[in-house]
Amino acid sequence: KYVKTANSVKNVMRLANNNPRHAAQLSGEVADELAEIFLAEQNPYIHLMGDNVADESAYFHSLNVTVLSMILARALDVDAESMRDIAQGAVLHDVGKALVPSQILLKDEDLTAAEDKLLQMHPGYGIKLMQAVTELPNRVREIIMFHHELADGSGYPKGIKADALDQAVRIVAIANAYDNLCNQRVVKRSRTPSEALSHMYKNELAKYDKTALGAFIRALGIYPPGTIVKLKSGRVGIVMSVDSADLLHPDLMIYDPAIPKDEAAVVNLKRDLEDAVERTLRPA
Repeated sequence: KYVKTANSVKNVMRLANNNPRHAAQLSGEVADELAEIFLAEQNPYIHLMGDNVADESAYFHSLNVTVLSMILARALDVDAESMRDIAQGAVLHDVGKALVPSQILLKDEDLTAAEDKLLQMHPGYGIKLMQAVTELPNRVREIIMFHHELADGSGYPKGIKADALDQAVRIVAIANAYDNLCNQRVVKRSRTPSEALSHMYKNELAKYDKTALGAFIRALGIYPPGTIVKLKSGRVGIVMSVDSADLLHPDLMIYDPAIPKDEAAVVNLKRDLEDAVERTLRPA
């Protein structure tokens, strides 16, 4: 399902410029499927991609933000209609980047002030692309326009404070900021998932909806999905999903050079391995 959804998200971004109506329709189909998964009772396995190549990173970022938004929406007991709108808005949140020059999007060093200003125009570009799609829910439009707004009014494009923003926007803003910290354009600055959560809570608490950020941290746990860990046995694994009732013992995919990634087993640290995390590792 992840691969299928990743391909759909890729098509949404590719279609956005020339066929925004088709892009919106496809994003709605992705939203329906993801909302169904996250409204179900089971705890879905989540492998947030962090090993993406530069020209594909925009697609994986949109999908990561969508999955993270679903995790947070579920933790906040959001209703089914809002869940679907959040999923569609998250898939489309960066659609305006289709109109930003690729040399800015793919630049792997600091942007100049002029480049940064151009990049910050992408929410407005996104609304412009989608303006002809009259059936797009208003909440989805707000996510596209305001996903970089922050609770203290320090965000862009309008500097709106949290109390003026829909809960859906506040949810996607947290997911977007977190994934940007984990998968930064300047790769060496990327933080581990644990470091990203810690940074948001310790240094940026005023920027986010406090209730939502607290729920996000509890939902992702001590070792959020995507975290690479070294075990006391010496084995290395990547966290695939967490159980909120037992955050110290997540489900892992164990690295074995002899087994292809798509055939690797997902095992529980406590139940299947009787092992424990020694430390987290940076992806590099």
